[in-house]
Amino acid sequence: MSLHDDMFYGLPNLTFIDLSSNKLTRLSAKLFRMNKNLNNFIADNQNGSGLVLEDKLFADLRRLIKVSVSNCKITALPECLFAGATGITFIDFSSNKLQSLPEHLFRGLSNLRWLYLQDNELMRMLPDTLLQDAINLRVLHLCYNKLTMLNKHLLKSLRPLEKLHLEHNQLHMIDVDAFTSQTESLITLNLSHNSITLNEDDRDVFYSNEEINITSGIIFNTLNKVQYLDLSFNAIVKILDSFNSMKGLRTLDLSHNLITHIGYKDLLFPLPNIDLVNLESNKIAHLDFDRSRIETRHRLPKEILLANNPLNCDCMSYQLVTYLKAEPDSSKSFLLKGLQCAQPSKLFGLQPQDVQLEDLVCEIDTFSEFCPAECKCYKRAVDQCAIVNCNAANLTRVPIIHSPSNIGCNFIELHLAQNKLHYLSNAGEGWNFVRWLNVSNNSLGTLSAESLPEMLELLDVSSNQLTDIDAALIVKLNQSTLHNISLALNPWDCYCENQLLTFVVDNVARITDYYTLQCIDGKPINLATLKELCGTIILSRLYISVAVSMASVGCLLCIWLYAKFNLAIKVWLFRHNLLQWLVTEEHTDMNKRYDAFISYSHKDEDFVTKELLPRLESEELNFKICWHVRDFVPGEMIANEIAKAVEESRRTIIILSLNYIESMWSQMEFSTAYLQSLVDKHNRVIPIIYQDIGDINQLDPQLRAYLKTNTYVRWDDPWFWDKLHYAMPRKRRPKDVQTTDNMRMASVDKLNLPIIMTPPIK
Repeated sequence: MSLHDDMFYGLPNLTFIDLSSNKLTRLSAKLFRMNKNLNNFIADNQNGSGLVLEDKLFADLRRLIKVSVSNCKITALPECLFAGATGITFIDFSSNKLQSLPEHLFRGLSNLRWLYLQDNELMRMLPDTLLQDAINLRVLHLCYNKLTMLNKHLLKSLRPLEKLHLEHNQLHMIDVDAFTSQTESLITLNLSHNSITLNEDDRDVFYSNEEINITSGIIFNTLNKVQYLDLSFNAIVKILDSFNSMKGLRTLDLSHNLITHIGYKDLLFPLPNIDLVNLESNKIAHLDFDRSRIETRHRLPKEILLANNPLNCDCMSYQLVTYLKAEPDSSKSFLLKGLQCAQPSKLFGLQPQDVQLEDLVCEIDTFSEFCPAECKCYKRAVDQCAIVNCNAANLTRVPIIHSPSNIGCNFIELHLAQNKLHYLSNAGEGWNFVRWLNVSNNSLGTLSAESLPEMLELLDVSSNQLTDIDAALIVKLNQSTLHNISLALNPWDCYCENQLLTFVVDNVARITDYYTLQCIDGKPINLATLKELCGTIILSRLYISVAVSMASVGCLLCIWLYAKFNLAIKVWLFRHNLLQWLVTEEHTDMNKRYDAFISYSHKDEDFVTKELLPRLESEELNFKICWHVRDFVPGEMIANEIAKAVEESRRTIIILSLNYIESMWSQMEFSTAYLQSLVDKHNRVIPIIYQDIGDINQLDPQLRAYLKTNTYVRWDDPWFWDKLHYAMPRKRRPKDVQTTDNMRMASVDKLNLPIIMTPPIK
């Protein structure tokens, strides 16, 4: 059915025409030649065989604003359909059968804002200049067509474009510059239900001028205003870095793609605006969520949908599980919504945060350099343990155990249950890395200490043929690291000398099957059985053990006290003439002439003559002292006399004061005494701090070093005389021997004496 050309001829002021739901097959170009005031034309849902629109149908209708001819089985549109109709803002040709569009169909339509071309049969790629003049277009619907390519020219002029719908096409090629003009305008971009991959051979690929361009992925990162991006139902295999650069993004839909792995950084966005990331129905087996980066939690999306993914809760999910366990309970299910374990089967349906960390294991390839061919091996993430499962493998010998470092682990959990082992052998470089050893249900008749790994923590030898254990094995079992032992279901021979009984009674907490442990005759192995078999023997041993323990504690206490109060104890013993052998002098001092030489500054002579010298030479102490005033030979060089006095004295007493430190002769005497101590390999210097000498660190280096490494006596110490007496040599001269070989001399000022030959004093 078609309309007569003059149907609207006499209606020049007609502004609105609605011909919807008829059976129109053709609209003539002359139909509206007299209707220059027409604003809206609607002819949707024509039920005929197909509507044909003649060329220039809407030509020169400058007041025409809206044209809607949807669902009319239109197969083609003439190029000059809208010639001169520059006021059009709305065009709807959706749900027709258009396979292509003329290159200049929308020429001059600079006011066009809404264009609906969805649900047609548009194929491959639209003409480059199709939308060249539609510079104010806001909404463009091209969904439900058969487009395969989107070049860089089609949208170039559409700077204000806000919504672009390209879903349900066959797009697989999008030019890297396709959206360059929409950087600051595009808000909604729907590319779902296409064939977009953006990746080939594990490389990010994009297209430029219909050629593959391998790049870092900049196709979306310039779209600063996009809030909704839908890429669901495509063939995308990874989350692109460019998604993280979209500053205005609030919803990202990547559901029903082929993504296999996502990391924590893939979900970090520049601003905390994003509400939702949909990753449902992908191929995600692992999520790399590192717990150490929880502080960036505020940059994660508020909700991440992950239902219907084949999550493998193995050792590679350890970071994810620990991350979720650290999250508050209120946010665990909200953050990663719908996430459930799909593998392994024993964890199927569990939420990751409900999985025990010990259950997160990965199987190790039997062809690796670690796993024995007869066994299955796993890696447990929580403690970096290598699990070697050789249960029920019909083994007659222990397989070679390799070092766990080959697979990045620290120790081994070895399962050898239900085999035919008659003995254990130290097999392979990894044997001493075994901490858990299960050899239950075998035929072990003996168990030696040498056959067990060095760092064993758990041992299960239940259900074997063991009858007793020797002393060496008891020592091994008593090592501190071994805290779980299983011994039941063995034919244990219970008699008093079998050390197993005592070991079991003393280690109840470490024996996991203690309450089922029995002798071969059925008696329980416990304290009652031990008393019955051993009687008073055990009590005697117990008493002896307690006595030895107490004696050991007493000895240790005495040693500690002696080490802490060494000097005080020796001084006290010496004062009371007890244990003098502790302080015996060496025989090398027997021929020394003097007991001590006193080195001091002449300014401190009052202290020496009135306090120190009288007491040391008193009848009580009776030491022979070399005093330079009295005992130096007149006429000799002073330096020689100092050296001679030090060499002939068992001790050199240094009177340390500020005067001493400033005296050249005093420093010479100290150096001489110090060097003599080094030669004799015996500590002969007794420093007495007579007055405050200030900061030790400011002293002469040699004196400073000596004071820091040796003990000294302080004049203001209440124990001064006792400590000094203790430091002096032990051998006394006879009481009737004269104090000195020289007659008393006047005081000599050592500070001002020149180093010359002094004349003898008559």
